[in-house]
Amino acid sequence: MQLFRETEGVKIPSTVGYRDPAFVNYRTHSRLYHLTWPNGAPCALANEWLRQQSRKKGNHDRTKTCRTYASHLSFLLRHCYKYRIELLNLHDEDISKLVTYLEKERSFKNGISGNRRNNNQTIAILQTIFRFLRWIQANVILNVDPTFIGDESSGAQIHVTIGRNPKTGRTTYTHASMPSAVAPKGDKIPIPDEYISQLRDTIFVKCYGTSPEPPSDKQIDTASPKQLKKIYMYERRMFSIHMFKISGLRPIELCNIPIDKNTDSINELAIYLPTGKTRDNELPLRKFPISIAEANRFEKYLKARNDFLAIFGEKQLHPSATQSILLTEDGDPLDEDSLTRDFSRLVVATGLGNVKLCLSMFRHRFITIEILLEMQHTTKNPNVAAIWNEGIRHSICAIVAAKTGHGSPESLYTYFKNAYKFSTKFDTYGEAIQHLKQLDEKLEDLTSMRYEVRKAMLSNQVDHEFADHMLKRFEEMQADVEALKTIALQHKS
Repeated sequence: MQLFRETEGVKIPSTVGYRDPAFVNYRTHSRLYHLTWPNGAPCALANEWLRQQSRKKGNHDRTKTCRTYASHLSFLLRHCYKYRIELLNLHDEDISKLVTYLEKERSFKNGISGNRRNNNQTIAILQTIFRFLRWIQANVILNVDPTFIGDESSGAQIHVTIGRNPKTGRTTYTHASMPSAVAPKGDKIPIPDEYISQLRDTIFVKCYGTSPEPPSDKQIDTASPKQLKKIYMYERRMFSIHMFKISGLRPIELCNIPIDKNTDSINELAIYLPTGKTRDNELPLRKFPISIAEANRFEKYLKARNDFLAIFGEKQLHPSATQSILLTEDGDPLDEDSLTRDFSRLVVATGLGNVKLCLSMFRHRFITIEILLEMQHTTKNPNVAAIWNEGIRHSICAIVAAKTGHGSPESLYTYFKNAYKFSTKFDTYGEAIQHLKQLDEKLEDLTSMRYEVRKAMLSNQVDHEFADHMLKRFEEMQADVEALKTIALQHKS
């Protein structure tokens, strides 16, 4: 059971004046999190700490930092409630017992048992707990009382070693029972093209089914609102998959693509994408180059979106719906959590619920390919073709980071390592990668055309002229694809 809930638009007194005339000033919090003990009683100390954290720079709604803090503190409150421990009576033994629980807790997914969390997640929970306990010592406990939390020489109830993260500057805490951090293994796996194809097939079937519509004598020129909703849901899901694939966007970035900045993508051959995972109140934009085919797909989705919005009256729409790139069936803005849940349901419907498949794998795919392409450009320069050093690695990662919105090129070093291993499998891998990139664009065209034919066949709207045209296009594109495959494979060592 979740021990916290969120409340929006909370107004809390900030200052009070008693002089004539008396006054009260209020501070409005767009969102606050409220923690309770397992019996439903509020935890005043935790709630005050969360309120103060929400006022810090960067801890706004979009980052959901305070939600994470509330989730982490829930483990401490459950532990104290279970063993009847007052927060101020916590000792080293209690922390060690909590760590043992966090490490041994199991979860069951699809009939398979496994650890609910890894060491790094346990460490993150403990860091939040220690920050909270340190705040209690600084703001609640009197100076004359024994030290609550500190190093071993202080004689504190809870012994921690206090340090500082060299990258972020944040205070860190180390406890004797804290597990060692581990480098994630295999967490940068790109999504296989086979999975992308299966996901798209599922999207098509969910919208259009597998059987042709029964013949009707009535001629319908315009789609009904129900049909427009169905068409939009199909276009939205296909658009999302395509954008994740070609740009490596995070879910929050896709949901916040600005409509007003992307009205002329065909002429500019670029779209303006927001950069998430920052502490800025506004998501900074970056210009992302696209091909003419990608620009046409982008405009096609915007048209489907506008047709969908047209079925709602102005009074029925959410105030921000017209500026939201993704919408729900009811015309409301779609947030990143709902987008992620929709993808998870799609994965299960595709029959891939038992394999590792998440939205971040699109990002891993995009970054790996981009680094390989930049490595290809580097090898064309005779001055650096035979030299791979830290400076070249950093410059390549910096170029790709500008496309992905990473704050530091160092975040991409793991991708570079994987890409370099891949590059050593080819004599002239650069040309192979370039051909495979072209192959991918051709396959996108082929996929789009294939679904158009399927839609026409299922709606009984296909005629011989249309079928002949489509068959010729398929033959031409298939020939192009096979030629590109042959060229790419010739470069394999």
